[in-house]
Amino acid sequence: MKKEQNKEARITSCPPEVLALVERFDQNLESYRSGKYNETQLRQEFLNPLFEALGWDMTNRAGYAEAYKEVIHEDTIKIGQETKAPDYCFRIGGTRKFFLEAKKPSVYIKEEVPPAFQLRRYAWSAKLPLRVASHFGTSGRPDAWSCKESFVNIYLIVVAFIALLFPGIGLILRKIPVSLINLPNKDYWLSTERKEETIAVLSRQFLWFGSATLLLLLDIFHQSVRVHLGKTQTLEHPVASIVVYVVFTTFWSIALIVKFMRMP
Repeated sequence: MKKEQNKEARITSCPPEVLALVERFDQNLESYRSGKYNETQLRQEFLNPLFEALGWDMTNRAGYAEAYKEVIHEDTIKIGQETKAPDYCFRIGGTRKFFLEAKKPSVYIKEEVPPAFQLRRYAWSAKLPLRVASHFGTSGRPDAWSCKESFVNIYLIVVAFIALLFPGIGLILRKIPVSLINLPNKDYWLSTERKEETIAVLSRQFLWFGSATLLLLLDIFHQSVRVHLGKTQTLEHPVASIVVYVVFTTFWSIALIVKFMRMP
């Protein structure tokens, strides 16, 4: 009962113009989704009145100079060598706040990827705060999002951790007790006269492993940035990158084990 009352309160607090637009759209939903109803019609009959009702000056009735208009229709954004034009750019005091890209109602924006990436590409290029893909499924499509700053910061922290960890393996091995090092024939290889040479070999091997891990991270990051910029809708070759990394790791592990299983 309380839930229904809250819902009713939210509806009654909505501007009547918005309620009228919602009702009209709902009544003619099938016609609008037929594909014949285009973007221009949607903008003129629904989007412009909607944002007017929400308080935005869609036609510059205030007579502001171009630099201070609240809403710019067909704004201009430079993306690489191309010039793009978002349908709407909403501004406060001449500062961009967000973009709006109109799609005709037959486009199912909840599941179609291109509209979302088109808008994110605009925001990324205009350096607006936005949410970017932070996780990708097995198909290479995004399935989780975070703000741009969090994505970049987490990536940098992980890269810095790996860049410091693997070069420091030799120091760690010299400090920890021999009993904690799991190595074939370790009594031989970690004996007093051979320990330093063995640790030097392990240090070199882990530098190779760390380098491969960093290359994988850089490759995945590069692919994800291309997605954020709208160059592609999915990661381009995530499976190939992981397969190459797994193959390298397998051969690296086998070579390391074989080396220490053999005693001169």
